[in-house]
Amino acid sequence: MAQAVFDTLKFVKILIAKGIPVEQAEAFSDAVRESHAASDVATKRDLDDLRKDMGGLRKDMDAGFEKTDAQIASMSREIDARFEKTDAQIASMSKEIDARFEKTDAQIASVSKEMDVRFGQVDKRFDKLESKFDRVQWFIVAAALGLIFKEQIARLLSI
Repeated sequence: MAQAVFDTLKFVKILIAKGIPVEQAEAFSDAVRESHAASDVATKRDLDDLRKDMGGLRKDMDAGFEKTDAQIASMSREIDARFEKTDAQIASMSKEIDARFEKTDAQIASVSKEMDVRFGQVDKRFDKLESKFDRVQWFIVAAALGLIFKEQIARLLSI
């Protein structure tokens, strides 16, 4: 940075005019000059240069942010498109699964009807068998009674 301009002669003259002895005024002037030399004080020009640099940096940052915003927007669109594609795939799979369940339900209903028909046929067969067993049972009872009462039946028939 540039050094601040300090007019030591003018400073000494002002101090002498205010009644300070020459030696003391020169000592003050030397002390102020040394403090300016020792410190790194920014000048108005330094500050103006810094403002220009910051303005350029701000423009660069704004451009970077715009680029980042555009990249984020692009990625957001890509993500949205992927989600839409995934949603469509899920909907398609859901329709396929629903169709499979409907087909399975229809098959189960068909098998259930077939089983009802077959059980009905089996019930009819059991009814027929039960009727036949009843007749056989009566035939056996009649035959047993005939054997038991054979002699008495023969006597009755001979009369």
